[in-house]
Amino acid sequence: MSPPVKVSKILGARCCLPPAAVKLLARLLRASISLGADRKKKRKRGELTPRNTESVEWKPGMHGTFRHTQTLKLLLLGKIHGFYLEALARLPRDGLRKLHYCSLIKGGYCYGPMDPVSNIIFNTIWYGTAFPMHQDFEFDFQVDMICTRTLMRIECCSLYGIVAFLRARFSSLSEHDALWHLLLANVNLRLAMEMVEQSGFLIGGTDLDAYKKAAVDSWHSDPDALVKFTTLSLDIEPTKLSHMLTQTLNDSTVEHLAMLVSKSSSTKSKEHTLLLNEVSSCSEILNENQKKLIPAIRRKFKADQDFYVRKVNAALNKFSQQKGVDYELHIICGVNPKVTEGSTAFLFKKRFKYEYFHINFLAAPKGSDTATTPRELFFAECTNGDKDEEERPSLCFPVLCSSIDDTRCFCCEHNGIKIVHPFFETYNGRRDDFQEMASGRQDVLIQTIISRYEFEVDGMFTLKEDWIYFDPNMDGKIAQMNPIPDWARKVREWGRIF
Repeated sequence: MSPPVKVSKILGARCCLPPAAVKLLARLLRASISLGADRKKKRKRGELTPRNTESVEWKPGMHGTFRHTQTLKLLLLGKIHGFYLEALARLPRDGLRKLHYCSLIKGGYCYGPMDPVSNIIFNTIWYGTAFPMHQDFEFDFQVDMICTRTLMRIECCSLYGIVAFLRARFSSLSEHDALWHLLLANVNLRLAMEMVEQSGFLIGGTDLDAYKKAAVDSWHSDPDALVKFTTLSLDIEPTKLSHMLTQTLNDSTVEHLAMLVSKSSSTKSKEHTLLLNEVSSCSEILNENQKKLIPAIRRKFKADQDFYVRKVNAALNKFSQQKGVDYELHIICGVNPKVTEGSTAFLFKKRFKYEYFHINFLAAPKGSDTATTPRELFFAECTNGDKDEEERPSLCFPVLCSSIDDTRCFCCEHNGIKIVHPFFETYNGRRDDFQEMASGRQDVLIQTIISRYEFEVDGMFTLKEDWIYFDPNMDGKIAQMNPIPDWARKVREWGRIF
């Protein structure tokens, strides 16, 4: 048996590797594999000629630098995702479901004068105060689910904003160097600036110029307003403000912070104020199909949200019975509805039927003091149907926000969706496909998964979910660039919203 085949058999084991197997694996990897012997062998007719691997020489250049930069981006996006999960956990449940969900995905950036989580919360509160949703477009139901793609996009916008800030302050700083220092500083902007200076880069420009560049590069709807907001002198000490934001917030604290922001001078730019004065009704922005699409797609969103909430509550009740503590849902913060049972190699035979979905949500014990009891992040694997729950029982486990990159899932990575998975538990997507890839039985290559994941995660573009959160005060360009010729067909083709 050849060494590569031996390695594949060891790695393909469906259990933890014993010490003897690890030692054998190390010995096989240290052994030199003779490629010349294979070339001297007499080949049969029709047998493929092996590639001349000895002549392939890696040369450093632009491609290598690009790959390293992309790797840094993905690592930072994983960290930033953890910060947003922490911010969602600190915001009060009622306020989050009624108001803050929209402010967070539109203006809750992680850059600012404080730590990333505090910046997310404070920017979310400010955005909701400065740019309240048009009263005709307010939701008539409570939101229990943040759409997965919109959360991923604000995370990506935050990353590009914070990189733009650093490069505006340090003109000779490359994108790669900015990402590297942010990784070392755990995405803390002020700490990253100190590290960049210590590395010998000369500082230049002002904070105002840097915030303006960050706001533009992160797609802020009113960059000038953000610059004005950074110069506000609120009636509260910075240390006290930072301490307030590092705690689990209640509704009264959020209202107090919103009042402090609203008491300050108006932060809207003159251009945006003029635009709001011109927009007296949605008829000036939306065509007839768009007017019908928005309420229809919100009804569909509520129906799909109710499906996930029902499944999560059932899984959470099962977990509560096992632990003896009743838990209450806080918010759903990530869904992948395309999870197969076993390997995806035979997905076409099942007519691309996905039996399960993976989901992250935050929950807390019922009746607990929100000021002292933090919300916990959970992972659940539930069936996509309503009639096969007994055949396919759900899984539910608590997970850590910081473990986003600790475990892998073929289904979630292949669909470009960030879900935090449990480290010690078994779930669909953890083993089968990766084992088949290692043994050569899976057609999908690791490069394909990485490329797909990069495209979905590292992406700033308009989403179809934007119609769910549409606000004519802020989203006129979305309506202008997406005319929607047939609203009913758009709804039919949408699929389940997640």
